[in-house]
Amino acid sequence: MINCAIYTRKSTEEGLDLAYNSLHAQFDACLAYIKSQKQAGWIYDDAHFEDSARSGSSLDRPALKRLLKEVENGNIQMIVIHKIDRLTRSLSDFCRLAEIFESKGVHFVCVTQHLDTSSSVGRLSLNMLLSFAQFEREIASDRMKDKIRASRRKGRWTGGRVPLGYRAQNGELLIDQDTAPAIKVLFATYIKDKSVSALRRKWKAGLLADQSSYLKISNVPSRGALYSILKNPIYAGKIRCGDSLVRGKHSALIEERIWVCAQRELSKQSHQRKVGGKAASHLLGKITGNNGEKITRSHTKHRNGQRYSYYVCSMSTRGENVKANYRIGEKRLHDLVANAIRNHISHIERKIALVEVLNLSAEQADKLNEIARVDNAAAWLSVCLNSVERLTLKPASIAIQYDAGKLLRRLDESFLQTKGSCVLRTQVETVTLSQNARSTRSIIRSNSNSVLDERDLGRKWLSMLASSHASMHEIAQEYGVAKSTVSRKISEALEVG
Repeated sequence: MINCAIYTRKSTEEGLDLAYNSLHAQFDACLAYIKSQKQAGWIYDDAHFEDSARSGSSLDRPALKRLLKEVENGNIQMIVIHKIDRLTRSLSDFCRLAEIFESKGVHFVCVTQHLDTSSSVGRLSLNMLLSFAQFEREIASDRMKDKIRASRRKGRWTGGRVPLGYRAQNGELLIDQDTAPAIKVLFATYIKDKSVSALRRKWKAGLLADQSSYLKISNVPSRGALYSILKNPIYAGKIRCGDSLVRGKHSALIEERIWVCAQRELSKQSHQRKVGGKAASHLLGKITGNNGEKITRSHTKHRNGQRYSYYVCSMSTRGENVKANYRIGEKRLHDLVANAIRNHISHIERKIALVEVLNLSAEQADKLNEIARVDNAAAWLSVCLNSVERLTLKPASIAIQYDAGKLLRRLDESFLQTKGSCVLRTQVETVTLSQNARSTRSIIRSNSNSVLDERDLGRKWLSMLASSHASMHEIAQEYGVAKSTVSRKISEALEVG
């Protein structure tokens, strides 16, 4: 007996509300074909998988995922479809599906396209049909993009999320009298204060609620949403078409001179944020707190105009009343990272590890002695920060993960030119700080990754635990690691005996 499953799909919602639509027609045709093969042992056991309003350009479809799960479980031997493009319109996706079907001994049949995948000619025909199906999908996509561009050039709104202050009706934007005053208040307040953070604080404090009913505390958005509102040309009666702006068919909410003034101020602030931020950009996005908190950059200005930059918890910079759990000077952190990596590479055991893992020649091994001694401090700092892949601020330490191969190649372009693909990654260096991150005193400690050192550390922790000198939690805090790491190392030490 051959268990058959029926798969049907429709790309759009058009016509789904009809009593008999395309999905019904596909199912009836597939069911009739299964019944015609009764003498061959085909049976249908209510295995129907239907995707409505789902594109064939992707495999991310609920019913298709359920079908593949049944195939993996061995519950289906034959898949019946109306046309090959109902299964997929992508040649690469079909190759992936065909590999899954072949591994499970599953075949499929197209009711309106007689294909025999067991022969080379049948597979060629199938690939040709799929190529045309994919071509048809791409042509339809190109036509839609051209239509959208043409509509935008004429100043028409082409859909999407309706901007605050407007409502959509028959494909057009009309001014919403309830929320439109809020937009005018937001632009006027921003031009006056010249700060998005100050604008959000006023909104959150309820200082704008008397000017518009929408600007109540419960509707306070994020800073990013406010930036999107202030940069949106729709409020000035324009539509964005590629890199240019065209006059829109809808009515403007604010005067063009006000919108231009807001854009000028936003551009000025963006330029100010970029000034002096080149060194910091190497680490931004790579730093997290001990519990995964995002770390960003902030600054203060001295009365003499001197600018001081810090790395702080991102929540403390968003206008929230949140105390920064992490705060460390930018220059100090950069120097700690550079010195830690220098000491790490200079250590004799680390040199041996680099030589063995990267398979360096004798000449390259000798060059390691010179590479860690860079005369230009600025150059050394730059390459160190570029090689950092992850940096975790812990309560009493900093864990640095850097790409050693990348670091060495940046220091000397000729170095490792034949070994470029062999990269020693995630070299962990721990920089231990005092409990108060603002303290200027710090200790740099290198963690060895050798098996012997790992076992010795596990035995040491086991001894501390056995003598009741410290709990697992206290050990984890002291060494700046997770409690699970302490437990695992102790277990390994017990197994070694």
